[in-house]
Amino acid sequence: MVTILSVVTIMQGCSDTGVSMDPARQKAVVDSLVQVSTEELKDSIATACEQRLENEVKAKADSIFKAMKK
Repeated sequence: MVTILSVVTIMQGCSDTGVSMDPARQKAVVDSLVQVSTEELKDSIATACEQRLENEVKAKADSIFKAMKK
């Protein structure tokens, strides 16, 4: 998120033609970038959590079945 804000700031500073971006438009751009980043992060975390849960449940089930066979 910090990276995105830095990029927006740098791009805005480098393309300064004497006319600054309207604060409302600037807020809208930042909000949009944050929302996209947040959604991507949530998706990534959800995927990692689901994979971890599957692995842990499988390992626990395998352990139980192995103990029952003894």
